Amino acid sequence: MAQFDGRPGALPITAYYKGAFGMVFNFTSGGSAYPLTGASAAFVIYEKNGTAALSLSGGSGLTINEAGGYITLAITNTQMVALATQEYNYEFILTLSGGNVWPVLDSVFNVSENGQASYSGDTVTVALDGNTISLSIMPAAGSVGGGGAWGSITGTLSDQTDLNTALGNKQPLDADLTALAGLTSAADKAPYFTGSGTAALADLTAFGRSLIDDANASAARTTLGLGTAATSATGDFAAAVHTHAISDVTSLQTALDGKVDENAAITGATKIKITYDAKGLVTSGADATTADIADSSNKRYVTDAQQTVIGNTSNTNTGDVTLAGTPDYITISGQTITRGAIDLATDVTGNLPVANLAGGSGASGTTFWRGDGAWGTPAGGGSLNDGDTLSTGLTFPNTGLHILDTNGTHDLILAPGSNLTADHTLTLTTGDADRTLTISGNTTLNGGTHSGTNTGDQTSVTGNAGTVTVADAAADTTTWVLLGTSQTGNLAPATDAGLTYNASTNALTATTFVGALTGNADTVTGFSGTHSGTSSGTNTGDQTISLTGDVTGSGTGSFAATIANGAVTLAKMADMATDSFLGRDTAGTGAPEVLSAATTKTVLSLNNVENTALSTWAGTTNITTVGTIATGVWSGTEIAATKGGTGLTALGTALQQLRVNAGATALEYFTGSTGDILNGGNTTGATVVIGTQDAQSLSFETNGTTFMTADSSGNVGLGATPGGMRLYVALADTSTSGLPIGQQCRVTMSPASASSASARSLNMANYLSASGINFTGTISCGWFENRVINAANITNLYALNISGLLMGGDAASIGTVTQAIGAFVNSVSSFSNAISGTVTSARGILINNAGKGSLTITSQTGLNVAAMSGATNNTAVLVGTTTIPSGNYEIYSSGTNASYLAGNFGVGQTTPTAVLHLKAGTATANTAPIKLTSGTLLTTAEAGALEFLTDAYYATTTTGAVRRMIVAGNTGRATGQTAANTSVATYTLGASDATYEVSANVLVTTSSAENFTVTVTYTDEGNTARTATMNFQIVAGTIGTAIAFANGAVPYIGLPLHIRCKASTAITIKTTGTFTGATYNVEGVIKQQA
Repeated sequence: MAQFDGRPGALPITAYYKGAFGMVFNFTSGGSAYPLTGASAAFVIYEKNGTAALSLSGGSGLTINEAGGYITLAITNTQMVALATQEYNYEFILTLSGGNVWPVLDSVFNVSENGQASYSGDTVTVALDGNTISLSIMPAAGSVGGGGAWGSITGTLSDQTDLNTALGNKQPLDADLTALAGLTSAADKAPYFTGSGTAALADLTAFGRSLIDDANASAARTTLGLGTAATSATGDFAAAVHTHAISDVTSLQTALDGKVDENAAITGATKIKITYDAKGLVTSGADATTADIADSSNKRYVTDAQQTVIGNTSNTNTGDVTLAGTPDYITISGQTITRGAIDLATDVTGNLPVANLAGGSGASGTTFWRGDGAWGTPAGGGSLNDGDTLSTGLTFPNTGLHILDTNGTHDLILAPGSNLTADHTLTLTTGDADRTLTISGNTTLNGGTHSGTNTGDQTSVTGNAGTVTVADAAADTTTWVLLGTSQTGNLAPATDAGLTYNASTNALTATTFVGALTGNADTVTGFSGTHSGTSSGTNTGDQTISLTGDVTGSGTGSFAATIANGAVTLAKMADMATDSFLGRDTAGTGAPEVLSAATTKTVLSLNNVENTALSTWAGTTNITTVGTIATGVWSGTEIAATKGGTGLTALGTALQQLRVNAGATALEYFTGSTGDILNGGNTTGATVVIGTQDAQSLSFETNGTTFMTADSSGNVGLGATPGGMRLYVALADTSTSGLPIGQQCRVTMSPASASSASARSLNMANYLSASGINFTGTISCGWFENRVINAANITNLYALNISGLLMGGDAASIGTVTQAIGAFVNSVSSFSNAISGTVTSARGILINNAGKGSLTITSQTGLNVAAMSGATNNTAVLVGTTTIPSGNYEIYSSGTNASYLAGNFGVGQTTPTAVLHLKAGTATANTAPIKLTSGTLLTTAEAGALEFLTDAYYATTTTGAVRRMIVAGNTGRATGQTAANTSVATYTLGASDATYEVSANVLVTTSSAENFTVTVTYTDEGNTARTATMNFQIVAGTIGTAIAFANGAVPYIGLPLHIRCKASTAITIKTTGTFTGATYNVEGVIKQQA
């Protein structure tokens, strides 16, 4: 077990369901019993859903020996039988006299049917009440495991003679013994080692035990019932003769009696159809027929005749056979095709072979097939042989005469080219010599015109030669042009060496050319002299063209030209409209534009000047604005008063005043009389008094409107009569002073010198001095309100707008202001501690709910504090102190009083759905939803408390106020697995070494040939990588590491392992082995213990 620091240890327990079960828990400190004075204990077995199945306490299943420091657990047989044979959880909790609760053990309690009970007897060192406590677990008297309850042992171990002697004869702890001790024994099982320090159980039957207890091989053969044959060589059996009756060999006869009797012999043969009896032996055979095959959609057979038809069928016949076209001599019905008579007149096209004409009778090389259906000899002669002459001629149809070529593969067809109106004779006269007529291309001989190529040594053409075409050799680069000496008659050629034609370049060259050059003379080279007439085409070569005059330039082909400066005269420019100007009004650089007079005035900013010459400008009454005349003398007439002037030409005398005259027609200077204020109403050293000497009110007005009134009682009204108030201010809806509405009334204080005294711009106080008078109404020192009678839209209404420090536009500088407070509120202040009385409720600021009546209010805020960011240290709401803390806070409270919130409270949540609703954390540092600081645990655990100490979190439950550690770790589950899972569950440690409990469970849903294990890989605190194979218990009670097909599809209940791991390393649970044909679910749990 792990070292205890307020967390329970893990001790898996297995108990037999029909026997009493007990354990003894011994607590020692420094070798002596740890006193359990005033302690209480509870041992509770829970269902997996948390329901208590059995609860034991002091006097009821638990007996506490306070002086001896041990607790005895006793579960009766009746209580065990009442429990189901399944796996439970249990808790063993010890509450000490001081109230500290110790969750001693918390693990698995398995009720088994296999008659075996097991648990790990162990000793663990724990920390409790500042002492070092050891807990030893051992069986109790009368429980599985035997032994009685221990009493107190005093003295040293050497004083306990019998105990020391007994211990001296014990085997020291060994890995192999531990492996054997870890096995759960069962009937007919024997242990064996599977490796170093690992063991398993194998089946061992009664017969097997009788065999292995034999002293030697002879005894083993006797047990096996083997005679001398077992030691004989193979050749010893070749000639052996059995002389005993089978019945003499009892075991053999018994074995044979269990075998089937042989049947009568049948003739050996190969048959498809067989008959067998109840023993499974063949009794007869026969050839199968089609009657033996049941007809269905999946089984068909054919007869021998049909097999012959199928054998004569080739390729694939798909679909139904149909006739193409409409032959009347072939019909088809189903799969039957019927052949009828062929009508040669309608059913045959093309030529029939001669052999098919009337059987070929009478056919020969000199006969022909006549229209009456017989062979005959042509009229006018008998046989027609090579070289024969026909006396009557030979007539051919208009398809022409067909003459085979030299190899007889093609015909030369001589046929008329048109419809002849009469018989015509074609006579070929060859003369007395062999002639060859070669015709190439389409040669037409008609009207004495011949086309085509005349080859040979023809020196002249005679007759009516309308057209003569002479071909030229294309490769001849110097060809003489054929010239005739006469248009008619003799066409003897004449040549001229000065005129040549190049057939390859199509160039005609003449040394001299006289007359007009017309036609397609696109290019003339070597031309000199004077050219007259019209030339077309492109002038090529290096002809240089030079321009002179106002436009200059030179070059061949296209070239740039320059217009000389001043060469473009106004006459050469585009025409312009009358009263227009050349300029540019369009924004940006560009071509000149023609501007109208109006546009020009606008461009020159003269659009407000009269359209007269300035030299003759006599002035105007239309001048609306006159700027400042910096220098010069105004030489005009006086400016009339109606035009803003005085209408006067000179100043008045000293101390005269200016007023409108009695007729209201002009201004005039006057000297004041009695009742008027002279020189400001002040004489040197005298007080200025403005007022009346009677009970009349004093009013101040401008423009006929009274703006201030002081009545005879000393009340003052601004904007209205006082109305019985000491000071009444009525502001107009508009501001005429340039100040905002509400700032037309200003109290300004300007201290003349530094002073330590307080300065108050406005001091309002109610002096309630009437002794013994009760005030039942509301007394307000200041009452601020906005009363709206009728108004349109109002953006903002402020009853009171306070600035602790306002630096206006006229502020030049400011020194150091120690404190700037917008509003300083004391609910109660006293200048004397001698004042007595009772204040039932004192509130610095009370903000009431809106009394809206039928008014609709969209949003309401009782106290609105804007975000504070203008200072180095900003706190929006400060509670419990008047000292502003360093840093930035929305709410800062240094008070120790409790805070109360009746509704849900959201942090980062605008609509909290819980009493405390926190926003989600992010990966960014310092954004966790909640963070605890490690501190000292409560001396007495309090229900509902959440605590954090170093590397462990604790939560305290209500029942018994038990403090429980919130473990760190991870779980993983995978279903439907068919192969190895390399990461069922994994967890990476933090910065400190820690102890973990790891466990797993497996459910094989399909078993075939699997054989695999579940392992956990980790790095121990010595920084050595480890791989541990986990143990499982199947329902039958067998414990082992292998998940094998021999067990079938069953659940495997995992037994936890305790491991100590290195900081910043990983723990991984995985499966490994053979998974052939298996399907399984697996779950892994990694749970921190210390």
